[in-house]
Amino acid sequence: MKKITLVSIISFSFFLLSSILTYCLNGIDNISPWKFFISGVAILVVSGVIALIFKEKVSIACLLINSVSLGLLIKAWYLYTGYTNSLLVMILLSLACLLYIWIFYGLIQIPFIEKHINGFALIFAIISIIAYILIIIFTKTTFMSTLGYYSIINMAFVLCLCMNMETNKSNELFKNMMIASFSVAFVGVIIALIMLEVDDVADVDILPGDFNLKNPKKEKIN
Repeated sequence: MKKITLVSIISFSFFLLSSILTYCLNGIDNISPWKFFISGVAILVVSGVIALIFKEKVSIACLLINSVSLGLLIKAWYLYTGYTNSLLVMILLSLACLLYIWIFYGLIQIPFIEKHINGFALIFAIISIIAYILIIIFTKTTFMSTLGYYSIINMAFVLCLCMNMETNKSNELFKNMMIASFSVAFVGVIIALIMLEVDDVADVDILPGDFNLKNPKKEKIN
């Protein structure tokens, strides 16, 4: 099986599982988002320990576990901000990640780009980040934050296409994809920083009178 096919299947399955889990947790709204966050981090740590002990033998298992971790982190984010998305939107986001991979793959088929694939991957990542920031600035949609978090991990998956391009060994690819999936940790760090920052400034009087910063957990975002 070709590398692009495996990367596509793994990526889509990863985000689809995470999306389904997040959606299934939609009805749980009366607990602290930190409980979901801590659960997600704990699962990711367990997955890391398993990967260190058993290495590539548990690549698929760790991918599944890390997908669950992402789902819990996204749920924590939704619960904290008041965001929510339908299952259809979540599936479309997973398909968007798949499309992103195929756009990258199509471009690296160009001979000149293929010869400079590492530099191109860096430029492609930078352009993607800039494009995403511009979209965030000029639009206000609840699914864009989810797409941003997914894109962090998806970019790591994309980089797997650049590794060992001369070989299509499935075991090596699964191992690389497993390692890439631990970029869920970056999502966790970003969510934690945002939640901690808002917690620190929430309900602090910054001007005389009743003007205070609102915690998004206490005032839902439409």
